[in-house]
Amino acid sequence: MPFIISLLWAALVLSGLFYLYKRQRWPFKIASSFLWLILLSAPFLYILCVQPIYNWDARSIWFFHGKILYYAHRLGNHIGFERALSIGYDAHMDYPKLVSSLSALAAQTIGFWNEYIPKASLVTLFLLGLIGLSSLRILSLASKSMLLTAWIIITYYNAPGQTMDAWLSFYSMLSVLFFLEFFEYKESSSFACCIITSLLLLSLKNEGNAIFIILIILYASIFYIQRSTVRLCMEFKQDWLIYLIALIPIILWETRKIEMRLHVDLDLYSSNALEHLSSRANLSTVYEFSYYLFYVCNLFLTPLTICFAIILPSLFSIQRIWKIKIFRYSIIIASSFFLMYTLTLSWVYFTTHHEFTWHLANSAIRVIQPIKLIGFVPLALFFSVREKIRG
Repeated sequence: MPFIISLLWAALVLSGLFYLYKRQRWPFKIASSFLWLILLSAPFLYILCVQPIYNWDARSIWFFHGKILYYAHRLGNHIGFERALSIGYDAHMDYPKLVSSLSALAAQTIGFWNEYIPKASLVTLFLLGLIGLSSLRILSLASKSMLLTAWIIITYYNAPGQTMDAWLSFYSMLSVLFFLEFFEYKESSSFACCIITSLLLLSLKNEGNAIFIILIILYASIFYIQRSTVRLCMEFKQDWLIYLIALIPIILWETRKIEMRLHVDLDLYSSNALEHLSSRANLSTVYEFSYYLFYVCNLFLTPLTICFAIILPSLFSIQRIWKIKIFRYSIIIASSFFLMYTLTLSWVYFTTHHEFTWHLANSAIRVIQPIKLIGFVPLALFFSVREKIRG
């Protein structure tokens, strides 16, 4: 079995086991929550399992990479990635290989490749994420159900679960929730789960790099506001081995990318990027971008959702909810993430060499999914905290 694939698989499985071991509440205290969420998501899980791979991104990028790995039995030079690049095949060969490697490993275990077996990687991601969601104590079962339902609705477009943006949004949300839970209960396990889910973003898709950086900036800022930077260093020191295990596949893939001369094909940091930016920096292009993102893709609902969470304490006459730090922090994180990630996407669309309208129409509705889902976190927290106050 290829060494790199084994490491990628082990990193994900260890992350899942870490959920169970460190939380110390499995199976008795979270089993009922987990089973309910499984029942709630049963139709989605059924479609995820029985629907063949048909989405363009899934077939031509993630599972195509997995198919190369399956037949090559390794990840290195001269296995097909360079050939795809040389003929101009736009399959983003530089993308992270976690899902592709898990798909190859599943097919290798069964003994053949088809349209269904490789999707075991997505089922694994879903079940591990569901365990993480079930283990959260800051959320009531109703709030967990609301977030899961919101995720399914937001990411159902085109191909349920077959786009990496769906999993980026799920694990971005989990990272934020674990961070908030750490501030509520001061448990090292919550902090470790936050870091692990954040690191997992780096192995899903290139956009995960931007999300990771934004979340780390927000987390560090809140630690600084709390004057808890010493506590931050102590938490990192306590579970350093777990973080190192999660970093190994990321470092190995980055090394292989250098060996195979793979690079991001968006051309974002060259002189050409500035030329594209200057040619598109006009009112008509800005209007087209804003109209498509906020109206066609319904991104305007995210600030409305955050504003709704802000005014809810007044509507329910529960002003003391503002004294609860995690509710305030959830609003800060959701609104800041909305602004920072939207600006990041703006830079990508305005500077890339891809034709502007085509690029916007073919990707915008997917890449904004993390913004939409994290926008629901303050709302979910409000109803959970409200139940505790009333109780």
